[in-house]
Amino acid sequence: MDRVEVDGSLGEGGGQVMRLAIALSAATGRAVRVSRVRANRERPGLAAQHAAAVRAVAALCGARTEGVEVGSRTVVFEPARPVGGEASVEVGTAGSVTLVLQAVLGALTGAGALAARLSVGGGTDVIRAPSWDYLVHVLLPSLSRAGLECEAVCERRGFYPVGGGRVTAALPGRAGRLRPLAPSSSRAARIEGAIVCSGLPDHVPQRIDHAIRSGLVGRDVGRIARTRVEAACPGVVATLWADLGDAVVGASMVGRRGLPSEDIGTALAKEVCADIDAGATVDAHLLDQLVPCAAMAGGRAVLRAREVSLHASTALDVAAAFVPIKVSREETGGTVALTIAPG
Repeated sequence: MDRVEVDGSLGEGGGQVMRLAIALSAATGRAVRVSRVRANRERPGLAAQHAAAVRAVAALCGARTEGVEVGSRTVVFEPARPVGGEASVEVGTAGSVTLVLQAVLGALTGAGALAARLSVGGGTDVIRAPSWDYLVHVLLPSLSRAGLECEAVCERRGFYPVGGGRVTAALPGRAGRLRPLAPSSSRAARIEGAIVCSGLPDHVPQRIDHAIRSGLVGRDVGRIARTRVEAACPGVVATLWADLGDAVVGASMVGRRGLPSEDIGTALAKEVCADIDAGATVDAHLLDQLVPCAAMAGGRAVLRAREVSLHASTALDVAAAFVPIKVSREETGGTVALTIAPG
């Protein structure tokens, strides 16, 4: 069997390499062997959330796997059929369910993907991962414009360190290839947001809200919802997103001990405003998440961001191992236009 070899120490050398390799293996039908998994991390090898992502994608394409255990440094993944069907996985910790969903969404970028349904338990809003609201209001609308639809529901929030969240996602089948994304950012931005809190005093989300609004003075600001939920442990997360007409940019941050509430709101407002003012059509975090979609699309994708992060460069290198792509960059003002086209 044709097998792609991926070095897990590539680029940023973290779990992203593992998730992308498995996703693109399933999307293209090409087997993969990932060695030196998460080699650049303090504790190398698969963590619980990465193992959950592999198990979820494997269940949806009938893959034969090797090395899918926490701590494993080599993983073999051999897809047996087109992606589709049902899967249910438990991360077992506060590991990110949004990162598990990222892997599944990447697997469904292939032409002819079948209908799929997924249930994942774990952390919905944890550090170093997109928040649930970011996934729903930024990533999923962007993928929808390319033709990858997903209806996602959060049944229960889960914060660090306990987790205990539960989400489901339903994706219809698709006959052809995805459309290439080339948003123009042609409309003045309307900014909205969400602050979700569990088990913390009311002043915490209030102070985040105040700081956000202070940083958005003079902007077109819509609803910034404040919601209190029941969760297995206390936590707070804030997310902002800006509707640009045919594109969306956003940012999210999870609260933690020692981080002032005001700093969360100020940082989010500053980041979203910087993307809007620069004329970006994707934020830096969204850029790397859209690489599988752009690589598998049937045409020329053009994504404009304030920067091409190491995560995005790593994603491009992994994608190039599975499909022939041509990548070019053009700096204009305060942005970089990244063009990804079939090779």
